[in-house]
Amino acid sequence: MKKITFITISLFGLFAFTFNQLDDNGLELKTQKTGIYLDSMSNEVLLVFEDHLPAYYKSEIFTPVCNTGECLPVYVNIYWSLNGQYLKFDQPENEILTKLDHVPFTENDYELLDEILKGPDPRLTSLSQGVNHSQVKHDKGDKQDSQAMPAPSINTIKMDKHAMVDGISGATLPEVKSQFVPGALYTTYTLWGLANDSKNKIKKYTKDQLFPKYSKHLIGDENLECAADVIDWMASKSNNENARVQVLIDLIDSGDTLIQAAALSQMYFNYYSLPEIQAVLDRTFYGESTFMIQRHIIWDWAYNYTPASTLIKLSDNLVNYEQHFPEMMAVFENKTEYPEGVVRNMALAYPKLKPANQQIMRDFVVKQKDYFSAEDWEIVKAFTE
Repeated sequence: MKKITFITISLFGLFAFTFNQLDDNGLELKTQKTGIYLDSMSNEVLLVFEDHLPAYYKSEIFTPVCNTGECLPVYVNIYWSLNGQYLKFDQPENEILTKLDHVPFTENDYELLDEILKGPDPRLTSLSQGVNHSQVKHDKGDKQDSQAMPAPSINTIKMDKHAMVDGISGATLPEVKSQFVPGALYTTYTLWGLANDSKNKIKKYTKDQLFPKYSKHLIGDENLECAADVIDWMASKSNNENARVQVLIDLIDSGDTLIQAAALSQMYFNYYSLPEIQAVLDRTFYGESTFMIQRHIIWDWAYNYTPASTLIKLSDNLVNYEQHFPEMMAVFENKTEYPEGVVRNMALAYPKLKPANQQIMRDFVVKQKDYFSAEDWEIVKAFTE
């Protein structure tokens, strides 16, 4: 059970509320009001901090879900990433979700609901133009099968939840039945809207309120999924024609492993041919970078444009960076031309390699034989004998 303390601070005649909560491990969580309301029930989105850094958004929601003839109170907590993406939901202690006739959700129902909330809008449906379901005649043999009512064209529309229920039988329309938790159309419909309709508002709050102060944190934590947006935002602050490229270079040069990894992951394919990008990759790989960053750069070289100077230098460092040997050989295996000096450097490195890496080089030579010049083949053909 979370402990909640209310602290009221007067600021310029206004009142700001901060909620200090304890998580399941007894660590303090601090939440901040955002002014984003999910509905007319005043369910507000709160920004949650961990270790004084923004971590995610949360709303402790109360909402009535109205079925035919009655409204049932629903208590549910919904969580979002800092880019506004729905993450999960849970409920306060002793609270459950129910279906028609007060039947409790099963474990499978909860899993299905979470899956639906993470998926496309179930409120959108394709219905035939000209068909008014409220006017369809019903009898004992009529199952209201939409496929039995051909229409001239199809439209995708957002349906009101009440329109998704047969007004006579009370059953969910066949067209939309598979999009909701069985027996819980209204609950699913309502919660999907609460979980997803405010995504853009949450994302905008992050951009306006968090980017200026927490850009380093937002770029470096891949779980926050904000790196691309923050990098574009940083680039937008510059008048430089190649602002995004310069932002990435500065981030890679920062020396912070998490930030470097994020920046490397945000490269566009055409960047690899730019001399300034080639230079930053080179100095980072051969500088004081971590094993992870070196490995990342190697794979960038393997699957993107790699200048001749980079290939020559890499072949000259096969022994010095033997901890990356299989990946370095993958760089050469993905090329069809070898600048002068590359194969000779491989031959010089061969006797100094560990036996397992010597085998990798022998396999490489056999596989790439057709791409070697006659001169280069004379240098390495002895490896295959």
